[in-house]
Amino acid sequence: MKDVYKARMKKIKQLVLTTSIIGLLFSPLTFTTVDASETDDKQVTANLSQFSSSQAAFIQSILPKAQELERQEGILTSVTLAQAILESNWGESGLADQANNLFGIKGSYQGDSVNMQTTEYVDHRPVQMEAAFRVYPDRAASVDDHAQLFVNGTSSNAQQYGAVLGEKDYKKAAQAIQDAGYATDPAYAERLIETIETYALDQYDQVYDLVEADQQMLAYATVAQPDSHQIWSKPYGTEGAVWQKGAAEYADQKVEITEKAITKRATWYKIMQGEQEIGWVDAKALSIFYTPDMEQTVKQKKYVSKTDQKIYRLPVEDKYLIKGELKDYQGKKMKIDRKAEVGDETWYRITENNGQEIGWTQAEDFSSHK
Repeated sequence: MKDVYKARMKKIKQLVLTTSIIGLLFSPLTFTTVDASETDDKQVTANLSQFSSSQAAFIQSILPKAQELERQEGILTSVTLAQAILESNWGESGLADQANNLFGIKGSYQGDSVNMQTTEYVDHRPVQMEAAFRVYPDRAASVDDHAQLFVNGTSSNAQQYGAVLGEKDYKKAAQAIQDAGYATDPAYAERLIETIETYALDQYDQVYDLVEADQQMLAYATVAQPDSHQIWSKPYGTEGAVWQKGAAEYADQKVEITEKAITKRATWYKIMQGEQEIGWVDAKALSIFYTPDMEQTVKQKKYVSKTDQKIYRLPVEDKYLIKGELKDYQGKKMKIDRKAEVGDETWYRITENNGQEIGWTQAEDFSSHK
């Protein structure tokens, strides 16, 4: 984890922190995402009925960024939301209203600041004073800037908030924040936990899509709708999914489908060509033209009348499926044990007299007469 964070660090900018934050904060990081339809960060749908309309609007305004930070940095969404609620009074504090500053972070942001009255705790007693606070262009920037304290620590201790990163238990994460000296309020962790439990904020900690059903399958498809679709190492949105390439690279090409997965977001197919595994793509990018359900058992004998066709492993005209040449059986009477209607073509599976399978070829190559 340490190496990952260090690799992401940009210029360090020493800035004064808030009533509740002690130390120095690193400048915000910029993250790059793939511009594609299924890469839009859509948070897991959650119940907002327990909130007032203004509270629901506040949650929705920062939820995407909070969940993005959980995926990237391991900071629980519930903890981020609880801190924002407590420190900005649901976005209604003067500082939040005038400066989009949800966490009372002092100093300036990209040169912008505003002077405000604040309360500091000295010997556990509140004291009023005036200070300069950062002004953010929007709430998401405030959430992102705040997260960098946990990621980068302070100037004196880069690992000061290391226990917060990756913690899956919101109670332990809240206590780790207080133990690290984030707040002067001795009941800060308790207040965070109470806020999370009162509003069931832990429901938002599930930031990955879940596979609801998974099955092996055999099918062939054409990449007919590749625009804006992407290929991933796992179904997009699930934990560990890594972008591979754009589906447009395989436009109008035939691919074999070997696995199907259904998530809350979509249906996904694992595709390959020959022995090369390509990855997972949204089912909407494909047009399936063959499945084993299209086959039927028959008992026929016909002569090979044409010899310019190939013999395939499946009733699909694909170079990766070629098994042999039909010309090797010119004029011979062949046993046909399977038939398939694929698109507007009829296919036969031919066998040796002993029943051993030879392969599939198109029916137009056969005749009832020698």
